[in-house]
Amino acid sequence: MMKKTGIIFGKFYPVHQGHVHFIEQASQYVEDLYVVLCSHTVRDYYLWETSQLQFEATPADRLIWLKAIFAQNEHIQILHLHEEGVPLYPFGWEAWSQQVKQLCVRYQIDPDIIFTNEIDDLDNYNYYFDAHVQLLDTKRINIPVSGTQVRQHLWRYWPAIPLLVRPALQQKILIVGTDAKIVAQQLSRTFNTICQHGEINQCLEAPFVFVTDSHQREQAVLKFAIDDAMNVQPHLLVGRSGAYMQIFKAIKQYF
Repeated sequence: MMKKTGIIFGKFYPVHQGHVHFIEQASQYVEDLYVVLCSHTVRDYYLWETSQLQFEATPADRLIWLKAIFAQNEHIQILHLHEEGVPLYPFGWEAWSQQVKQLCVRYQIDPDIIFTNEIDDLDNYNYYFDAHVQLLDTKRINIPVSGTQVRQHLWRYWPAIPLLVRPALQQKILIVGTDAKIVAQQLSRTFNTICQHGEINQCLEAPFVFVTDSHQREQAVLKFAIDDAMNVQPHLLVGRSGAYMQIFKAIKQYF
């Protein structure tokens, strides 16, 4: 007999197709599925600061993404759990479970089943919750991607980013120098993206666009230090004669 109510917990930083697949798969087991976005100010800032992401996705951003992706499925509901005051994972299970139970009372949820793909969490879920724990896709065989991989290698895992999430994560790389426009155009063709000269537009096929308009320097600042490979300031790349291969290798190495 189908379980009535299921629940999933995650940071979704950022939302990727592995998350989408996991949620869709879990929804086949239950009549109603609650997806709980868990946020913690200190942890979330650390995840962003140690990532390649230029955009610091707030809990509100991630909620918007999840709600938009599953807007057509009335059996999937998106909720938000503030984890402030709870010791960071893998500690704090008792305090965290109390917050989860309060959330369930607030929204009148009585979960029959908890879905997870983390084998290490199985015992704690069983100990702190009176619900069946269902492991799904523990080896991520169907869509082999994790949030950590996306944060650390954005270009490599760009195809796993949902289309509606991509505009927020897409970065601008500023190319300056005498041959900036030529080099930017060469790179944009190679990476199947665009070279932007003052006009704002989006190409969702790559995680970055190349910018040559010096007036957009502030908007094009990158968080990562590519200067070791390029011997230039970390927020720009220098386009000069013969710079194409040098910049290409630096970008490939980083992403």
